[in-house]
Amino acid sequence: MPKPARRPRLSRPLLWPFDLAAHERAYSGMTMRPDALDAEECDRVIALGEAALGRTGSAGEAGEGVHPEIRQSTIAWLPPAPETQFLYRRIEKIARAANDRFFGFTLLGMGEAIQFARYGAGGDHYGWHQDLGDGPPVLRKLSVVIQLSDPAAYEGGDLELRFSERITPTRRDRGTMIVFPSWQLHRVTPVTAGLRYSLACWISGEPFR
Repeated sequence: MPKPARRPRLSRPLLWPFDLAAHERAYSGMTMRPDALDAEECDRVIALGEAALGRTGSAGEAGEGVHPEIRQSTIAWLPPAPETQFLYRRIEKIARAANDRFFGFTLLGMGEAIQFARYGAGGDHYGWHQDLGDGPPVLRKLSVVIQLSDPAAYEGGDLELRFSERITPTRRDRGTMIVFPSWQLHRVTPVTAGLRYSLACWISGEPFR
């Protein structure tokens, strides 16, 4: 009779008397959905974003109060509207399914507009940061990023997540949605050629208890 597999030894003792194995198997630092948007939908969202940039005149701005050494990109906001309704519904549906499977947070929903970002050649980037926002009474619990550009259309511009000392790149495939806890450190490496388009948004909830 084969011996049962040994569980890895933890670096610190646990005081809880119950088995955490099911939670350890379920939890993930992030999850990715490669087909959240198709190519036609990505093109449509890019057109909406570029039109929003033209209206707001925010070219070159990285966001209010953000230092260019930390972030250099061009952003616009895509609020709920008839032309973006499909996007809000798609994002929340996939993010909630990911939360049910991997994270188990108590969520309220998307309380902020979707952010459209354009990263251009010449070093546009976003250094290591968290997305926690301004905090109570409602705070960001899940961060969502969607890759809009064809990966061959730009160089650099990798979305990376940091788990302790391990840096993990995410998929660059067009239409991929990446979902992760908003406390997770992440960055976009400098774009050295082409244009990288992406979306970012947040699913919020009540403070953790």
